[in-house]
This record gives sequence, C-alpha cells and structure tokens, in this order.
Amino acid sequence: MRREVEGSKHAIEQRLSIPVQHFCYPNGREPDYDATSIAAVRQAGFLSATTARRGLNGREVSQWELRRIGVDPFLSQDAFELELAGFRLR
Repeated sequence: MRREVEGSKHAIEQRLSIPVQHFCYPNGREPDYDATSIAAVRQAGFLSATTARRGLNGREVSQWELRRIGVDPFLSQDAFELELAGFRLR
C-alpha cells in the first residue's frame, strides 16, 4: 500500500510539476481506510487526508481523517453560507 500511495504521489507531482500535499482516500468511507492506510499516507509525506465522512472539522478531528460538506453548485449565496456554517438544507 505504501508503494502505491508514494508512487501515485510521485506520478502526479511529475505530471503537474508541483508538490502534492493532500490526499483523498478512494471512496473515503470508514471501511475504505484504516490505521495502515493512514500510516502509508503520512509516510508518503502528505500534510493531510480527506475522507467522505460528512461534517465539520474541529480540533478533535485528525488531519488524516478530515470531513467534508457537500455543496450543490446551484445554491443561492444565502444557502451556500448556511451550508458552510454546517447547516444542512435537505
């Protein structure tokens, strides 16, 4: 796993000619990553990793298991601001 993560990071960096600092776990749900994959991402030199878990990121959330808030591209400005504040409109 570590070879795959490091190899992918290197390939993307070579293609884009910029450092890749952040990782997104494939699928990103809790069964899709574990302590082994988190360790591989850390050892590859990433600064953080994103999951598909919904929610806000406070101090209690590990930089290796960051959460997300999905935002519909057709939201009004007011609705977008509510989503950013952590309110779910649906």
